[in-house]
Amino acid sequence: MLYNHFKQFKIFAHTYVLLAYRRARVDDPCGYMLFVWECFMMRAPIILSSSLNFASIPSIVAERIIATFFSSKYEKFGKNMAVIFIIIEVIFGIGAFAFIFGDFTLPYSKRVHHCPKAWPDRATRISMVLGLHALIDFISILVIPVLLYRFHRNKIHVNLSDRYQITENINSLRTLLRMFTFHSLFRGLHLVAVSMFFAFRLKSSVGNAIYLEGAQLTPLYALTLPIAIVWTEKHVRKTAQENCRKAMELKGSEAANHYFTIFERPAGKNA
Repeated sequence: MLYNHFKQFKIFAHTYVLLAYRRARVDDPCGYMLFVWECFMMRAPIILSSSLNFASIPSIVAERIIATFFSSKYEKFGKNMAVIFIIIEVIFGIGAFAFIFGDFTLPYSKRVHHCPKAWPDRATRISMVLGLHALIDFISILVIPVLLYRFHRNKIHVNLSDRYQITENINSLRTLLRMFTFHSLFRGLHLVAVSMFFAFRLKSSVGNAIYLEGAQLTPLYALTLPIAIVWTEKHVRKTAQENCRKAMELKGSEAANHYFTIFERPAGKNA
């Protein structure tokens, strides 16, 4: 939700700039140069939303880890943990933003022809923060298959009550794994594309400007998230119905063998 609000503010900021410069003289290239504070107004929502967003996936993964290994305590203090994770996410997001722009002053009279060139001394910091975002997303995605593998190894060795809890965790992790992989793939492309501009200190040119602004459109993949959620729910429901149908057709030892085969099956084949 915070991400969408900041994206809306970014749209308003770009709309303001377009309206402000719609009467700029074509024969005066300097008329199209932006003030540094205008660049800050357009770029700050992007960086702040990205900083807040990068802590969300690790928070969800940490929540699943706690729910896995401390299930009894998690049932009692689940809401408190959710509040703590939200606070940590906000602190990390604002901290990353402050690391880039904490001691930055806006020279109101200065103009630039390309917004990324408004902060030449911040290039290293920006590339470090964006690279850290991509690394954390990548590590978080790798943790989920490890948890799934651990669940499937321990599932048949616990009682029915714990087995039900493990089944619920496995279903949630399967759903999260698909969503996180989809999210991190496109987000990673966006982070790498933007960080390369600052890391290699590319020169200002029309091609680089198109490249950078095009990379900023990558987060629009979030609009397809509802489709991914609906597809995942249908796939999980269809798999559950198919397993129930097969179990009802079997009798005696065949039904028991089929039951344990499902539990012992690797996560990828039973998803």
